[in-house]
Amino acid sequence: MIMVDNENSKIVFNVQTPLTEPLLNMADYFCWAVQRVFERGETRYYDFINDKISLVVDIYDTDNYSGNRNYYNKNNKLSNSNIIK
Repeated sequence: MIMVDNENSKIVFNVQTPLTEPLLNMADYFCWAVQRVFERGETRYYDFINDKISLVVDIYDTDNYSGNRNYYNKNNKLSNSNIIK
């Protein structure tokens, strides 16, 4: 555990392993599935869990900032066209 304390904030880091905190596996899988869409254009893992993801905001998709078209959810899903080139 690392603690940082000063007059304005207190930050505590607790290092956990997947064996002691199994919910970390779920968070890692969700992030990894979304990452694969952006890095490889591969959607099969994202498609498996997309009904559990409420919102993904692609901050690098500046072409679609107008009208919040860079917001992806159940109605506007990520696709292989979201690959970062």
